[in-house]
Amino acid sequence: MVLAYPRALSPGVRRSLGGEEPVDFDVDGGVSRLRVRGRNLLVLHQRPPRIEEVLQEADRLLWLDGRVVAPQLVATGRAGEGDEAVVVELDENSSPVAGGLLPVNPELLATELGRALGRLHQMPTDDCPFESATGSHFDSVVEAVEREEREPASDGPYAGRAPADLIAILADLLASVEESASVFIHAGLSLDRVWFAPDGVMTITGWDQAGLGDRHLDLAAAAASVAASFGPATVGPLYEAYGLDNIDARSLDAHQLLAHLMP
Repeated sequence: MVLAYPRALSPGVRRSLGGEEPVDFDVDGGVSRLRVRGRNLLVLHQRPPRIEEVLQEADRLLWLDGRVVAPQLVATGRAGEGDEAVVVELDENSSPVAGGLLPVNPELLATELGRALGRLHQMPTDDCPFESATGSHFDSVVEAVEREEREPASDGPYAGRAPADLIAILADLLASVEESASVFIHAGLSLDRVWFAPDGVMTITGWDQAGLGDRHLDLAAAAASVAASFGPATVGPLYEAYGLDNIDARSLDAHQLLAHLMP
């Protein structure tokens, strides 16, 4: 059961909600996601001292304004207590894919996600100020393994392999592939962040890590997420809709392991 949870919100954020009190919906990493009854609004909220994801999300949504697959930024602000919040507008008919609340054809969803990633990766990036290179993600997973924050996988192709061994394999894989041209990537993709409408309109949230990087990271994360939810048969339609000519198999293999090690 989801109950209303009072939160400190800035006056500007409260005005954007039309006087309604947001209701706890779920948690995405360190960010609380709240909904407004009867409105197609999503509130992203963090309490201090950890407010960096919400701040980073706001920065990227400002840059993404009017571009593909990202929600529209409605309001952002810091309450007197230090809480940060961002309000975004979703398509009025969209529902979250994760959680089973939305009846969806898995092949259609995978196809639309592949198309959405294709449009995202084709965006002009001349004025993009955000770096999100594969190297920074590699450094992050190395640090996480050193802090013993990763456990051996219980299933899948890496089942039973120690995280430290996988880091060594990943380093060799990344060194063996040609560097791809940087595109704007989401860099944190999962179906928990995908919202889908019956007419096929797709919106993706959770842009706090987005920036310039290798397209194969998004493709690997998307494939892992749809396969986990709907089975491996959905991966083919995802890649076909994206465009097989734009996918390098060796780079995809390397980034599948990187995505596996990322939180």
